[in-house]
Amino acid sequence: MWQLYDQLIAEIPDDIRVEVIVKTRHRILISNGQTLGVAMHYPSNEVTPDLQTFVGQPLAEVAQLVKSWNFQLAAVGMAAINSFFNQFQRADQFQVTGDKDVFQQLYKLPTKLKIATIGHFHCLKRYPDLPHDLHVFELNPLAGDYPAVASEFLLPEMDVVFITGSTLVNKTLPRLLELSTNSQRILVGPSCPMSPLLFDHGVDQIAASLYELDLLKEIEPLDKSQLSLSKKGIPIILRKKEWKNETS
Repeated sequence: MWQLYDQLIAEIPDDIRVEVIVKTRHRILISNGQTLGVAMHYPSNEVTPDLQTFVGQPLAEVAQLVKSWNFQLAAVGMAAINSFFNQFQRADQFQVTGDKDVFQQLYKLPTKLKIATIGHFHCLKRYPDLPHDLHVFELNPLAGDYPAVASEFLLPEMDVVFITGSTLVNKTLPRLLELSTNSQRILVGPSCPMSPLLFDHGVDQIAASLYELDLLKEIEPLDKSQLSLSKKGIPIILRKKEWKNETS
């Protein structure tokens, strides 16, 4: 289970340290002084240490927290990982296939495919006329959603699966990738690390979000408890560098 996590952490140099850590309503942000990483955190009643105690610690050590079963701490670890991987300079390790909403791809696919989303992506409201059979699996299901446990039974039937990057935080990604081996699998959101290692574990596309370091100055005077970063990220869609578009 831990192979992907250990591989990601192993790539972080020992001499990089956490310089800034910020918690907003839904996100943890970590800066190493050069780049900024973001991860979604889950509501929790567990006691967590003052996040400022992580400032000055080696980034690789803080990244180890991603393996914690305290999901607040796991989000800190994921943000630390992303602060190393998620930078514009790393784009040349991939084939960049887009810089818009990844769900726009659904209009280019053959009709009547079975599409799954792991997580309730509210941006799908922009596409009410999708010509596909859509299944939404959600930990806290809304009307029309499937409970997350239903993925154990239904995910193997899907043609395309969009998986929220926060599944790295709650440790469900390895199992979801096992269940969807016959599907095209797209990892989506600000919690996604821009690492080619994901392709080795079955991910076909990474739809990540990049955040500029100047964002910290922008949000510094704001109320972090109410702050939303949903429109602050710069979307980037990535495939393996050798990927060929057979339809072009």
